[in-house]
Amino acid sequence: MSQITNIKYILNAVAAWFLSLAMAVLSFFSGGWLIDLSGVTPDDYAHIKSVYAQLLTGPDEADAGDPAAASKIAGMAAWGRDRQAALVKDGKAPWLGVEKITVSSDITRVYANILAMAKAYACRGGDAYGDETLLRDILYALEWMYRNVYGPLACDANKFGNWWDWEIGSPTYLVGTLTLIEASVPRDVIDRYLVPVNRFVPLPERTSANLVDAAYIAIGAAALQQDGRRIVRSVRKLGEVFPFVETGDGFYADGSYVMHVDIPYQGGYGTIMLEGLSRVILALDSTFFAVPAEWTAAQARWAFDSFMPLMFRGGLPGMVRGRNIVRAVDDIGIGYNAVAGMLRMTKYAEPATARKLASAVKYYYACNAERYDAASGLYDYCLFKALAADASVPAMEAPRVAKAFPKMDRVSKLAETYSVGISMASRRIAKYEAINGENGKGWYTGDGMLYVQTSPLDFGIDYWRSVNFYRMPGTTVTTRERKDMNITLKCLPDTPFAGGAAQGDCAVAAMQLLGVTSEFPSTLKAKKAWFLFDGEIVALGADIVCHDAYGAETIIENRILKPGAAFMADGVPVAGESGVLDGAKTLYIGGLGGIYLPGDTAVNFRRVKPGPEFVELWLDHGKDFDGASYAYAVLPAASPESVAAYAADPDIEILANFAAVQAVRDKRLGVTGYVFHRAGAFDGVAVDGACIVIKKTTENTLALTVCDPAQERGSIRVDVEAAGWTLAEKDANVTCSAGGSSVSVNVDASARTGLGAQAVFVK
Repeated sequence: MSQITNIKYILNAVAAWFLSLAMAVLSFFSGGWLIDLSGVTPDDYAHIKSVYAQLLTGPDEADAGDPAAASKIAGMAAWGRDRQAALVKDGKAPWLGVEKITVSSDITRVYANILAMAKAYACRGGDAYGDETLLRDILYALEWMYRNVYGPLACDANKFGNWWDWEIGSPTYLVGTLTLIEASVPRDVIDRYLVPVNRFVPLPERTSANLVDAAYIAIGAAALQQDGRRIVRSVRKLGEVFPFVETGDGFYADGSYVMHVDIPYQGGYGTIMLEGLSRVILALDSTFFAVPAEWTAAQARWAFDSFMPLMFRGGLPGMVRGRNIVRAVDDIGIGYNAVAGMLRMTKYAEPATARKLASAVKYYYACNAERYDAASGLYDYCLFKALAADASVPAMEAPRVAKAFPKMDRVSKLAETYSVGISMASRRIAKYEAINGENGKGWYTGDGMLYVQTSPLDFGIDYWRSVNFYRMPGTTVTTRERKDMNITLKCLPDTPFAGGAAQGDCAVAAMQLLGVTSEFPSTLKAKKAWFLFDGEIVALGADIVCHDAYGAETIIENRILKPGAAFMADGVPVAGESGVLDGAKTLYIGGLGGIYLPGDTAVNFRRVKPGPEFVELWLDHGKDFDGASYAYAVLPAASPESVAAYAADPDIEILANFAAVQAVRDKRLGVTGYVFHRAGAFDGVAVDGACIVIKKTTENTLALTVCDPAQERGSIRVDVEAAGWTLAEKDANVTCSAGGSSVSVNVDASARTGLGAQAVFVK
C-alpha cells in the first residue's frame, strides 16, 4: 500500500471519528440524551429493517406459484445479474468507466445499480439469492464509492451538482443496499458505508416531501445502527409535515398541495406524501417508535381531500404535476404512486379509515389492474392481489364531485365518463415551472389551460412530447414567438384574481389573465370564466385587450386525433389540413365529444402531425384591439347525435359576458353561476365587490355559495331577490337574513382562504 493511500486511510478514519463525535455532541445538546428508550427492544429495530427489506424484495410469504410473482422475482434476479455483468473492476468508477465522477446524478446512478444487485442477492426464490460472487461485487462497488466520492471526506464543502443526489437519491439507495446485505457482512462494514449518510442526513431536514425522503433515510440508517435516539428525533422532525400550512410548501386546509413555494404538485412531490411516507409509517408501526394516530389520520385526509378529487380513474392530471408533465410517465403512472401509498396505508390506518381507503384502492385497481400489476414491486403486488380477492371490501363507485383548490389556483370536476381540470395563475401560484432543463415550453399551462379528459391517457406521454405549446386548450395567448426557459425567477402574474367555488358536482372558476411575465412583455389581458355543470363546460372570455404587435388567440382545443376518430362540423366530416369553420354551431371530435358554439363564430382549425395527429381549434382575435370576447361549451363524452340535439335545445343560457359580470344558467339543473369582477347587481343578485356566486334554485330550496377568488377581501355581502325563504343551514363564517323580497348573505372572508361559503334556504 502506498504512502499516499496510507495517509488517505488515516484521514478517512480521523474524519469518521470526528463525525461520530460531532453527532454525539449534536444529540446531547439537542436533547437526544434525554430521550427515554427503556421500552425499546431489539425486535423494534428488526421490524423496521424487515419492512424496509420487504418493500424492496417482497414478503417472505410471496406465492412463487403465482406466475406474475415468479416473474417479478426472476426480473429482480435478472436485472441484478445484468448490472453485475456490466460491472468492470478496473479501478475506474463502476459502470461509468471514468477516473473521477464529476456529475452528481452519476453518484445516484451508481448506487441504483448497486441496489439492483443487492435486491437480486437478497430476493428469496431468485437464482441469485445468497450468491457470494454477487456479494463480493456489491462490496467492491461500495468500497470504490466510499474511497473516491461518497465517503468520510465528502461534505458540503466539496459536494457538486444537485444537492438531491447527495442528500436523498444516493443515500436512499445506499441505505436500501445495506439493509439487504446486513446479515451477510460484518458490523463494521455497515458502519463504514453509513458514514456519508450520517453526515449528509443526520436528521431529516428541508420541507414536506423532501423531509419525508430524508426521514426514510435517517430512520433506516438509525435502525441499522440501533440508534433509538436518532429514530425518535427523526420521527419528531417528521411530525412537521402533518399540520396544514398557510404559506409555502405542504398541504393546505382546502386540499391544495404546493411545492417549490408556488407550484401545485400532487402529481410529483405530493405522491411522496402518500407513497414515500407510507414506507416510513409502515416500518415504524407496531414498534416503540410508531407515529401518533393523529398523524395517520392527517395522511388519510390528504388522500381523501387532496388526491381523490383530482384522480380520474386513477390518473393524476398534468395541472398538478409541475415540470413532470414532460417526463416519460403518464397520468396513470403518476397516480399509481398515490394509490400504492393508499394501499399501504390500509395496513396501519384506523379500521374505518382503512376500509374506506381499501374501497378506493379497489376501484382504482379495477380501472388499471394490468398497469398496476406491471408497475408494482413484489410487496405491493401481493397487497393488490389480496385486496382484489377480498370479497368483504366493495369497490368505491366512480366519483362524481367538483372541488376548488383556492390555494393552488386549480378547479377539478370528476364525472363517471369524463373529468375537467382548470389550471390558473396569480400572485400566489406561478404560471409554470421550468427548472433543471425541464418544461421550458410550459409558458401557457397556467393561463387557464382546460383539461377535458374522457380517458386518463388523453394527456399522455405522446401528448406532451408532440403538442404545440403555443396552443394549449382553454388559453388566450399572443402569437409572439417565445424561447425555451429554465426559469429562476418565477412567472407570477401581478393579479390576485384566480380561483373558484363548487356546489355539489357543479363549479365556477375564473381568472383575470395577464399575459405579461418577468421575461415576456405583453399587453394582453382577459377576463376568463368557466361554468362546470352536468355534462357541459361553458367557457367565457370578456374584456380581452391586446395592443402588442402580434395577434391574439383563444384556443378551444388541441387534441390528439386518434386513428379513425371523427372530426366533424355540424355533423359533416371536416376536410382539409387547415381552414376556417365559419358559422358552425357544433363540432365533434372522436375521443373528446362535442363543442357547442352559441354565437356566430369563426373557428380556425389545423391538423398537425408532429408524431400523432393533432387537431387544433382556435378563435383569432386579431391585432391591436379592445373588448374582444368569446363563448363556447365543451360537451365531454357526447355522441354526434347528442351534440346535435343539444345545439337544437341547449341546457344552458349565457346571461352575461361583460367586463363587469359573466354569468351562465343551466336551465335543467336550476343552477346559475356568476363571476362579478366588481361591485354591482345583475339578474337579481347584488354584490359589494368582486366575487363568485353559485345559486341553485329548486321548488323548495335555494342554495347560495360565495367566494372571493382574489383572497383579499375581509367580507362579502350578497343580496338575492327571492321572496318567502327561511334559512335552513349555513357555514360558520356566514350570517344571513331573509325577509320580504330578498335574502342576504354576509361572509366573513377575513381568513383569506378563497373557499366557498354556503347558505341554504327553504320554503
